[in-house]
Amino acid sequence: MRYNEVKPSSHTDLEIILSRLDKEDLAAFILEYAAQNDEFHDTLLIRFSEKADVVEHAKNIIRSSINRAKHRGFVDYRNARRAVEGTWQILNTAAATGETGDILTAVQLCITVLREMVKLINHADDSDGTIGDPIRYSLELLSEITGKIKSGYLKGEEVFNVIFKHAREKIYDGWEEWRLQILGSCVPLCYSNPIRKKLQNQLESMIPEKTNDSYIGRWILGGVQNINYKIMSSFDDPEIAFQYIEENLDNRDFRKIAIEHAVAEKKYERALELCSGGEKAETGYKEKVDEWQHLKYMIYEEQKDVTKQKELALMLTLGGDFSYYQKLKTLYLVEEWPDVLQNILEKLEKSNHKYGVYIQICIHEHLQEKLLAYCRENHSSAVELYPHLIPKFSDELNEIFMAYIRQEAIRASNRHEYKAVTGIIKHHVKACGKEKAKFIITELLAAYPRRPAFIDELNKIKV
Repeated sequence: MRYNEVKPSSHTDLEIILSRLDKEDLAAFILEYAAQNDEFHDTLLIRFSEKADVVEHAKNIIRSSINRAKHRGFVDYRNARRAVEGTWQILNTAAATGETGDILTAVQLCITVLREMVKLINHADDSDGTIGDPIRYSLELLSEITGKIKSGYLKGEEVFNVIFKHAREKIYDGWEEWRLQILGSCVPLCYSNPIRKKLQNQLESMIPEKTNDSYIGRWILGGVQNINYKIMSSFDDPEIAFQYIEENLDNRDFRKIAIEHAVAEKKYERALELCSGGEKAETGYKEKVDEWQHLKYMIYEEQKDVTKQKELALMLTLGGDFSYYQKLKTLYLVEEWPDVLQNILEKLEKSNHKYGVYIQICIHEHLQEKLLAYCRENHSSAVELYPHLIPKFSDELNEIFMAYIRQEAIRASNRHEYKAVTGIIKHHVKACGKEKAKFIITELLAAYPRRPAFIDELNKIKV
């Protein structure tokens, strides 16, 4: 096929070239290129089809990618990325469509992606999250698109019905987190009282009868409460929304909001009371209890209560949080600190869980003797800690490395384990020098003549 010849100058860009082509030549070029490039062909169909056909085209594009990746009805790990190629194409189109203001079509495209991907994930190896990623992005994009809706939007009911119907599909049985996220995207549509009532009735029906009997029951209740709060904070008086917070303080997100509110109003005792309630409710869950204690510390800072700050910072330090050790140090005078530090170290040395924060403190305070003592008790730690001990304690480190290498050599019984031993020797070289390392290599070569794989690995070490 021959096109009208265009001779661009050095300043001619693509836009000018295209403007010079007549319609027939441009159409002929597009058809020819689309026949050679499936992705371009699919993009054209989605971009320029009648709205009634867009969703069907999208579904076909997604399924085409899935079918190319399937083997005997299953998508294995290696083909997962190939399976979602069409999906990402449709998501890009959905995002672009939402930007143009065509909210209904953009929502329908997100729903199409979700339906196909949720079905697929039950028949695929999604070890690295390749299929889960477009699901998560679809949910985020759906909320982003509906977030553009303003009160009085003419197609609000139609958009709501599309989302609401999809959220109730059986494919989400067992995927309640995703179902709640989909329903949560309807919040901007709750300017309509009938829509709000229908949504809240559906949310209420999802709450298990005995929410305290299971983690999932409590999780669903929390998710429902969060959506209800979003509705109230968007469309009701602030007092009504905050009253809902106060009535549902078992919801940890609500408790945090209540604490922030109390601090903002300088009601510090109320804020501390709420923190203590959170600690009590989640006793046994260290990370969660720590969160409430961090909030307490922030309140003590607001109150400028140095005594309480010291008490709590010490407790959190002994619990393994080095950041609070640093805060604690700033609360003492320079001449006071040595006694405080000694007290902390003694308590940590008696603890069974001293490694993390204890080592961090010793490094921070340049306590080399204590680091060396720790390495003597825990030979493997020398690999990580030797940079903090050389050159002053090179001889002592050599003894520790030699003992550690001998110990691991005795245990090693395959090439993978032999490589691990030689890895330690390479650290030995850095810590103590080549001559010390040569000595242990020679010793091992003589000690294990019947381990050819080990000898091979030892001979690879450049010393």
